[in-house]
Amino acid sequence: QSPQYGPGYSYPQQSQEPLDKDKAEDIVKNYLESTRNPNLKVGDVKEKDSGFEAEIVTKDGSLVDKVMVDKYTGWIRSAY
Repeated sequence: QSPQYGPGYSYPQQSQEPLDKDKAEDIVKNYLESTRNPNLKVGDVKEKDSGFEAEIVTKDGSLVDKVMVDKYTGWIRSAY
């Protein structure tokens, strides 16, 4: 069984180095794969103070949600 990501779940960190943008995007992609919703994908990912803000969009580009990925823990939470 694959690990779950999202509120209350964390991405296992192997080091104390902060995440980079690519790793944050991978975390959100893994989270979306765990939802098994084929209509969702990662949109724009922007660096913020303590993490990265990632858009979750539909296949046609409509915004569904924005999530924050913590740079140090890999935790995902809604940006709203």
